[in-house]
Amino acid sequence: MNIANIYISGLVGERQYDLALSEINEIHNDEEGRFSLLKCILMDRLGEEVADYYTSYIEIKNKKKEKDIDYIMALYLSESPKYQTEKEEYIKNSKFADDLQPLDTKSKREILSELFP
Repeated sequence: MNIANIYISGLVGERQYDLALSEINEIHNDEEGRFSLLKCILMDRLGEEVADYYTSYIEIKNKKKEKDIDYIMALYLSESPKYQTEKEEYIKNSKFADDLQPLDTKSKREILSELFP
């Protein structure tokens, strides 16, 4: 899995989003969901329908009780009504609260374009 991670990261770094997404789709044993959020974001950036993928990722994070920055980002990008409440809870308990500030001042498209130009 580490080699796949390096390769996919390289593709993303080279802005080869279609190829990176294709490689993620080839990984059949991603039980931990390492690439799930990246897959959602790449699909979203490429203009594909992603609502079900974000929902699935959020459900996985809820089952694992992992309400981390990735979870908050998925809520934001999926335009979930839970985003604001969960973000406020996260901010209370995290030293990384400032990382969320751009989400309050930029549109979803702007955030996606900054993450993946």
